[in-house]
Amino acid sequence: MDLDQQPEPKQQIICSRSISHKVHDRVELRQAVSKYAERASEKLREQDGLTKTMIVFVHLMKKGHRWGKQRLVKLEAFTNDSRVIVNAAVKAADELFQEGEPHHKAGIILLELTQSRPEQLHLFTASQSAQSRKLMTSLDSINRRFGTDTMHLASRGITPSWTLARNMLSPSYTTRWTDLPHVIS
Repeated sequence: MDLDQQPEPKQQIICSRSISHKVHDRVELRQAVSKYAERASEKLREQDGLTKTMIVFVHLMKKGHRWGKQRLVKLEAFTNDSRVIVNAAVKAADELFQEGEPHHKAGIILLELTQSRPEQLHLFTASQSAQSRKLMTSLDSINRRFGTDTMHLASRGITPSWTLARNMLSPSYTTRWTDLPHVIS
């Protein structure tokens, strides 16, 4: 059997998390969706892909029951530009936001993925510019060199009041001193 050095590209990319506290503010929901959309577009660029369709969803509590709402978003052209994906996702999040209801989860699913090479160009629709590709390459290389989230889009907020819910996170015994178990004799 041949050894596959390169795994098959994903058919869809999902980025979603629960939020540490119930979000009642439209700006906080925008920031959360922006963060997830930016991360999903990073994953898309890692596999050298493009997308044209995405689903933005939110979960909220209404009268003691969990409800989920979603929007299917079609982009004008295939892209992996974080700015385009985040802009469309934030607009969809604005439509999904319900005033006064506590939102506790948000996410994005990138669909209709294709490889960037060879890119199928269309006569009547725009394609992603070379300048956009260079900018995204620079953004990714800076974040790889100096650490995740060194540079990100401003729509995520500078110091957001919400955080990711990490209640079920496994201990990092091999990488964090504070997670090592203590033995008392």
